[in-house]
Amino acid sequence: MSTKNPKLSQEQNLALRGMSLQQKLEKLYKWFKANEIPKEAFEYFSNAWINKQSKKEQDLLALRSTPKENFMRMGPRSIVEGELQVFLDKLRSNVTAYITNRDASIADLTEEDRTKFGNYIRKYCTIYPDKISRLLIIGLRYPDNRKKINKFCVDWIKGQSLPFGKDYYYDHHFWGLLWEDGDFVPLDAIRLMGEREGEEFVIDSRFEKTFIKTLMPYFVAQRDKEVTRLKLAQMRDDRDHDTQVARKMKRLKAFNLLITAAEKYIAE
Repeated sequence: MSTKNPKLSQEQNLALRGMSLQQKLEKLYKWFKANEIPKEAFEYFSNAWINKQSKKEQDLLALRSTPKENFMRMGPRSIVEGELQVFLDKLRSNVTAYITNRDASIADLTEEDRTKFGNYIRKYCTIYPDKISRLLIIGLRYPDNRKKINKFCVDWIKGQSLPFGKDYYYDHHFWGLLWEDGDFVPLDAIRLMGEREGEEFVIDSRFEKTFIKTLMPYFVAQRDKEVTRLKLAQMRDDRDHDTQVARKMKRLKAFNLLITAAEKYIAE
């Protein structure tokens, strides 16, 4: 077996010029599906490009200060904080079980839990902002069949519950926690950060430009995680292959829209 690295043709290399990482992976995938390149070339170049981009982003994140690094909890944990943590752990466990089994019933919440979720946020959003921020973040990505928890969180963050809540668009700690999430950032988070103006997605003007600049490496890092997920989805050969690929592509496009909007917003 040859130990030489696969190569692309001169025409293929020319076609890739000026493309983003996502565009290159999409093109590579199309060539692979059309049998224009072998599987070995698909594996080699997709891994090489992802690793190269990931290294650049990790270098940035390693030195950049984070929005939450100076946040400190004062005093001992209260009984309520302990209850909030137990509830958070339960929701996270449900999400993990759902991802593992892909059975929505595993994550079903009782009406008592749904009521508890809303009550915790309403009562303690200003008293225990760190815990409530984490509760909102897990709520955004929770696999709720009825989407009630997701909608509640979106509406709350939008400020539709003011004056009882707070304006999260000025809460750097909340957005920092959301974008540093180790699992995935839900599409609702992107939608919350801006809006459509014609054919263009623009960043909400309530965000400080310097803060968006601080978050940019996290936008990119999360987008690149989606690139990796897309690659894995593309290699599937089961009945969910097309659905998974389409879902990953939709997420990638959303992250790229956000990044483009953020770059423009910072430059203005």
